[in-house]
Amino acid sequence: FRGADKDADDKLSLDEFVAYYNSRLGKMRPKFDARYKLSESMLGKGAFGVVHRAERTADSTPVAVKLLCKEGQRIDDVLREVGIWQRLDHPHLVRLYDVYEQRKDLMLITELCFGGDLFQRLVEVEHFSEQTAILLARQVTEALAYLHEQGVAHCDLKPPNILVRDALKPGAQGKMV
Repeated sequence: FRGADKDADDKLSLDEFVAYYNSRLGKMRPKFDARYKLSESMLGKGAFGVVHRAERTADSTPVAVKLLCKEGQRIDDVLREVGIWQRLDHPHLVRLYDVYEQRKDLMLITELCFGGDLFQRLVEVEHFSEQTAILLARQVTEALAYLHEQGVAHCDLKPPNILVRDALKPGAQGKMV
């Protein structure tokens, strides 16, 4: 992520990840620690943030935790998108549970999709059944229809932004980010 000393392909250890969170969260860290427990599983890393797996302590629900660096981004646009995301509720949209904001970062706590993104799955399996393709297309279409009913346009629809709830198999569930 931007500002890190790591290459894009390097993975942060849990200690590095926790140290980074601690340095960025400041006074929000006790609130986060009271609600979530970080795991060693890093799920991904991008230009503006890292995503780690965690568990909501109240009910042991697995969640994804994304630390998004506000530096270099149009923060008003990011906050507007987060505000829209918080009010959305549809079975084929990734759910946003919590947001922590600090001076330099946003921490987004979201639903965890175990199957990775659609692009990764397509690369791994090279093809999948017509039945699975129809199911995923229908789910994406239903999610887009819901967004449009809410007055929201998804301006970045692409396979990496469609997460797969579980492995690509009959009954697979796609979730848009």
